[in-house]
Amino acid sequence: RVSAIPAAMPDGTGLADFAERFPSRFFDVGIAEQHALTMACGLAFGGLRPVVAIYSTFMQRATDQLIHDAALQKAPVIVCMDRAGLVGEDGPTHHGAFDISLFRSVPNLSIASPRDGDMLRAIMGWLVPREDGPWLVRYPRGTVPTRRVPPPDDILPGHGHLVREGADGGICLIGVGVMVDACLDAAEELSSTDGIEVSVYDPIWLKPLPEDEIRMLADSSRLIVTVEESMLEGGIGEAVASLLSDCEGTGSRSIGIPDRFQPHGSRSILLSELGLDGKGIAGSIRRWSSEQ
Repeated sequence: RVSAIPAAMPDGTGLADFAERFPSRFFDVGIAEQHALTMACGLAFGGLRPVVAIYSTFMQRATDQLIHDAALQKAPVIVCMDRAGLVGEDGPTHHGAFDISLFRSVPNLSIASPRDGDMLRAIMGWLVPREDGPWLVRYPRGTVPTRRVPPPDDILPGHGHLVREGADGGICLIGVGVMVDACLDAAEELSSTDGIEVSVYDPIWLKPLPEDEIRMLADSSRLIVTVEESMLEGGIGEAVASLLSDCEGTGSRSIGIPDRFQPHGSRSILLSELGLDGKGIAGSIRRWSSEQ
């Protein structure tokens, strides 16, 4: 029943093999993201299981259809948002920086952000058999992180994964998607060079956010730091800060993309300039630790 719907980017979204193997269930609608979403809803209500693959930056074109055709009607549609975050050489028009801020407020919509290929496979394996939705899955352009932290046994909305346990009363990094890998780099550097033990938590789900688990982490941490490859305005950092506003003794900080369009440049250079690599995250933790 699985059908694939790209918007003129079958190769870029990795669907060329699917198109060759299952041509009757492959629908490339061209540069018409709005049509892709509405068509997917029709296919879903007709009994198929459509997976729409669209670059994150182009999802803004289909915002109306995502809200009114998919979310309002609870259509069982999966939307894979490729190239979420910084895309590098494609330039300012292609950075997928806005999807979290745009869609986190939409009712009936769930958003997952896998940290690596294993987690992506686990999430898709859990989603495809389901009969509800809609679901967004966001992941970046680039190579899969080489560090392997196996996904948890259960991929349930509202539950995350503590991938590195630090010391009680210490610092906890909440990494969104592939930022988990950068957070682990930072935690290892801080442990080896500064003697600072840092926990790293992967929320997996950005909507619904694992609120109970984040509150539990806050109870045993003096500082919660969110790290997201997306806009700080309306992002996960704001959601966590609001959640922890009544948690005495726990501060919160956020690292992400500031309120400006990002330039052309390689992904690694842009991440470094924004402090979103392991070295940059470790530097921010050192600075904030000294201020406490």
